[in-house]
Amino acid sequence: MTETLKQTSEVVREYLELFELQNTILEMVAAEASQQEILDRLCQLQERMVSDSVASIMIYDSRKRQLRLLSAPSLDGEAKREIDGLHPSPGAGSCANVILKKTPQFVSEIAKDDRWAESIAFARKYRLKACWSVPVLIDDEVVGTFAISSFRERKPTPFHRKLLSTGARIVSIVLKRERQHRRLREQDDRVALLANVFENIGEGIVIADRDNRIIEVNEAFEKITGYGEKRVKGEMPLFFADVESRETLMREIMAAIFSRGVWRGELKIRRADGGESFEWVVVSRLKGPRSTMEGFLYVISDINELKLSQEKLSYLAFHDPLTGLVNRTMLMDRIEHIIDRAERVKVSAAVLFLDLDRFKYVNDTFGHAAGDLLLVEMAKRLQRVLRKGDTIARFGGDEFVILLEDIEDRSYVYEKAQNLLSLLKEPIELQNHSLIVYGSIGIAVFPDDGQDAQTLLKHADTAMYQAKQSREHIRFYTPQMSEHTLKSLVLEKELSDALEREEFRVYYQPIVRGGDGGLDGAEALVRWEHPERGLIFPGEFIPFAEETGLIARIDEWVLERVIADLRQWHADPGNRIVPVSVNISGRQINRQDVTRLIEILNRSALARDYIGLEVTETYLMQFVDETVTQLERLKHAGVKLSMDDFGSGYSSLGYLKRFKIDTLKIDQLLVHDIVDDRDDRSIADAIIKMGHSLGLRIIAEGVETKEQYETLRQFGCDAMQGFYFDRALPRETFEEKYLRRMR
Repeated sequence: MTETLKQTSEVVREYLELFELQNTILEMVAAEASQQEILDRLCQLQERMVSDSVASIMIYDSRKRQLRLLSAPSLDGEAKREIDGLHPSPGAGSCANVILKKTPQFVSEIAKDDRWAESIAFARKYRLKACWSVPVLIDDEVVGTFAISSFRERKPTPFHRKLLSTGARIVSIVLKRERQHRRLREQDDRVALLANVFENIGEGIVIADRDNRIIEVNEAFEKITGYGEKRVKGEMPLFFADVESRETLMREIMAAIFSRGVWRGELKIRRADGGESFEWVVVSRLKGPRSTMEGFLYVISDINELKLSQEKLSYLAFHDPLTGLVNRTMLMDRIEHIIDRAERVKVSAAVLFLDLDRFKYVNDTFGHAAGDLLLVEMAKRLQRVLRKGDTIARFGGDEFVILLEDIEDRSYVYEKAQNLLSLLKEPIELQNHSLIVYGSIGIAVFPDDGQDAQTLLKHADTAMYQAKQSREHIRFYTPQMSEHTLKSLVLEKELSDALEREEFRVYYQPIVRGGDGGLDGAEALVRWEHPERGLIFPGEFIPFAEETGLIARIDEWVLERVIADLRQWHADPGNRIVPVSVNISGRQINRQDVTRLIEILNRSALARDYIGLEVTETYLMQFVDETVTQLERLKHAGVKLSMDDFGSGYSSLGYLKRFKIDTLKIDQLLVHDIVDDRDDRSIADAIIKMGHSLGLRIIAEGVETKEQYETLRQFGCDAMQGFYFDRALPRETFEEKYLRRMR
């Protein structure tokens, strides 16, 4: 049983005890027990329902302005004497403040509460840590207090508050009886009390004669059932119960009464208006003066709110409160159900682990409320392509798990995954911005990829991380992936350590002019100088850095390092300084990270004048509207911007104009076959011409041969970089080879 179901069960148990308390006191009233017996019993029952506590009842003497103790059966004589005769004042305790303020007083920590400042010695002497007190009312007048004092600090739960209010109401009924005694001494005490209880109690009461026919009902009964006294007189009690056989029910009730003295149970009833209602019913015998059986007493308590709470808690135990999808607990249960079925019949199923790409970007940029709206919309879309028997669960954060039962083959699963990702890519409007959301799906198939729920989910999760690196963003699990994942975890730890130990190095690759081949600038490229594996190129660790979020720290470190190198070069009059472009992950093009980038660049005039930022085409296109906003902030701050790897994605000229970039860098894949492939030649030529028409500067990457260089030069390419000119060089080598004026 889950923790939530345990809590539900506890709530039900508490309320059943409360109903039992009311019935016990009612029976004492009916049996003409004395006021002191009833109040003492009430205190004892309340103490039993609230552990580590004592209950007390006090009456207020307005003439003497004193609180007099009526009942506190668990207090010793000395404590009773000390508390009796208390004069209400703001610091005299919870009960005193009830009298002064006419409202309930819930003190959770006596030692820290000013309402107990004058009575703190009493509290310490008797180890009281908390005290909850509520007013006892008669005809809307506060006549006393009902209190529960605790030996440990705690706040009252909703159940505790209900317990206190019920106790105060019972005390009010008992005290009211005594008042009526004094006014009407000739009247029979028992009749007065029963009449008072009968009319004031919140539960419905039915009195039946010895033939079990209704002779009296109270107003609460009519409120609960809708049936008035005239309609029900002479009827069998519980005629409104929604059961298959009322005769069977009544036989069960009578058998319990004559064997145990009481019957208790939950019943669904049909109200007079046709509606349904849930009630807790207690049936007992009514005895005359000589213990002869005079009839039957039915006490009916409305438990609809309790039932609704129970159903809500049960729902929340198995569903995500944000999206309404099933949660991890229910998902695990359904996977285990499939596995159990597999022991009897041949079953195939697939677990699809779906993760939304760059969801943190949405939260950081638009706020968590917008992120929640995005998750709700994605949940609705995903449900549109699933069959009735399939399951979709929110697994946590931006992760969803889809369980496909009785699958035909892997091609069906792959097609379903494609459909899911296609739905995600439909634009969504958030805060007047149009966003396109991407996702990645990892797939594990039962029984091939796991024989239990945990293994299937783990393998689907592993495949999902591989999917993030693939072009289709979909991957089926293979055993080799687990080994890769282990290596990834090791690499993540090493990357974090590398940042702490400053193992990264900045290399500079020269960029030359297309016209005369002279030095035009440089691109800063990061390398990892691993203490054991030597120099590691970015292709091996940048994808993992982006997955783990370490990329922001690496990018900022590179930017700080380039600024420091520019300062050092500038300090030497023998050097010249050229512009340097620095690659920035698209994950940093959001409000928070752009602010940090601007702060770093603003620390140095050299940085503002000589550093430009490069972002890949793919990242710029993922969240177009917000990307435009953040790029405009960078442009306003005076930052020069380049779109890297152009031609590898799907930018249109319209977007190029919106992005307001300064430079386009043609992707090296286009440059590689530019000499022999007519299509690549035409595309490169078109990019250069169209870029120039938009006022953009064009740089070609990956130039490795003289033929490529000449072709690009003929097309009018402004600048180039690649192995034909030089590789990326360590800072000192680049400075000596390209920046010294004597060269």
